Amino acid sequence: MANLKELRGRISSVKSTRKIVTAMKMVASSKLRRAQAKALQAVPYADGLAAMLSALRGETDDMAPPLFRGFDNPSPKHLIILIGSDRGLCGGFHSALFKFLREFTADLRSKGQEPDLLIVGNKLISRMGTILPVAHTVPNISKTLGFSAAEAIGQWAMDRFLQGDYGQCSVIYSRFVSALTQVPTLQGLMPLPEDAGHQDDKKPTERPYLYEPSKETLFAEILPKNVHVQIYRALLQSAASEEAARMNAMDNASRNAKEVIDDLTLLYNQTRQAQITKELMEIIAGSEAL
Repeated sequence: MANLKELRGRISSVKSTRKIVTAMKMVASSKLRRAQAKALQAVPYADGLAAMLSALRGETDDMAPPLFRGFDNPSPKHLIILIGSDRGLCGGFHSALFKFLREFTADLRSKGQEPDLLIVGNKLISRMGTILPVAHTVPNISKTLGFSAAEAIGQWAMDRFLQGDYGQCSVIYSRFVSALTQVPTLQGLMPLPEDAGHQDDKKPTERPYLYEPSKETLFAEILPKNVHVQIYRALLQSAASEEAARMNAMDNASRNAKEVIDDLTLLYNQTRQAQITKELMEIIAGSEAL
């Protein structure tokens, strides 16, 4: 049985740990509110831009750019932009992404496609490097999170796609649903998916569009912007999901620490009571001997 000094040390250590994880939970909660606001603000514009391009699909011809219709003989390589975080201590945030990626890459290979990764975030960079081919990495995303970072990622992917290195490009990220729910999500980027901008099976309104100055000029400007905007939306969603996952993980850790403290305190009291009882019995036995 552990002695009293050892139990007091263990109780003190767990109490210190609980203070740390409680503070981390409060910090994550504060960051979550800001990240959630940014993520929600980006959704209407990103969905609207994709829906507008999808609505123009019926008016395009064979001269539409590859970002819109793809290539006639596309490469079998599929670029996956995998968005994670720079820090850990966020529960199953990365494990869920990893499981989703593994299932998606297995499906790609069954179709004869070769997955290639563009990894965002230090944690996934260190984890995925030896599992799948990695074409490019973007470390320290939390320090550079902004539209310029999304443009840099999108431009790298677009350059390789337009060169014919990849036949398709998709992004996998954790979509923020609520503080308790974050869902790994797949979104096609290049070429523009047929269901782009369609939410809950809603079809775009059929109406004629007038192009000014021309359809070609419009596509040349909006198609790259759509790629950047969709990546930016994914980055913001991932950031909000990360803070929510960390808040939940720290809350669970705090609850577990309290249970450990209660168990150790009970053991401490039982040990102390047993020790006092033993000392009393020794005193009584000694007095009787006299």
